[in-house]
Amino acid sequence: MKELFTDAQIADFLRRSYFVVDGLWFIMAEQERGFDEAMDLDEAVWGVMSKVQARRAKEVLRIELFNLNLHLKDMTSKSSLRVTRLRSSCEPARGTKS
Repeated sequence: MKELFTDAQIADFLRRSYFVVDGLWFIMAEQERGFDEAMDLDEAVWGVMSKVQARRAKEVLRIELFNLNLHLKDMTSKSSLRVTRLRSSCEPARGTKS
């Protein structure tokens, strides 16, 4: 029996869905609680998520503890970079009124 979707198509669908959910919950949180509180929630979620992902990767890929710590630090710094970029992109340009 022929498969309807390839593994790559399924992986792409799930990855895109993951990003859509992340964006939608942020937008809804911002509408309900304001930008600053939505950012605080986003930072908290990604702080926990990186730890969950690292733990799961260790289980699935049997990563040694040393490599897991490096991976966790990398994921945490990337989530911090994402927040910093988002904040700076939301600030008014110099010379403009907010």
